[in-house]
Amino acid sequence: KKSSFLELLFLEQEQAHFRLLDSILSLCQLFKCKVNTNLLYFAHVNSADGGCLLEKYSEKYHDLGFALLANLFASEGQPGKVIEVKAKRRTGKLNFVTCMRQTLEKHYGDKPVGMGGTFVIQKEK
Repeated sequence: KKSSFLELLFLEQEQAHFRLLDSILSLCQLFKCKVNTNLLYFAHVNSADGGCLLEKYSEKYHDLGFALLANLFASEGQPGKVIEVKAKRRTGKLNFVTCMRQTLEKHYGDKPVGMGGTFVIQKEK
């Protein structure tokens, strides 16, 4: 049976809760931060010159209205370039997302890059 997008997107509530807590604790240990420390950066297009602006959230805003950990991607929904990746099996120790991140890092270096999309898992082992 093929899983629907929503089934893939939402984990069972209990698993999601523990994964979220584990991710938050891991990030806090990695960055040695306190709870509710906002380390968010955001990127957007400068309407004046079309360039990319990368800003630290806490330097522009001073609220803590959203303190959950999330990977979010927002767009205007306009047509654009599409990358289709097909993978049949793992060839090393790294997972799919880490492989994608490392490939982008090799190509773009330290330039800010935004990528969003949907992963469709057709067969899971």
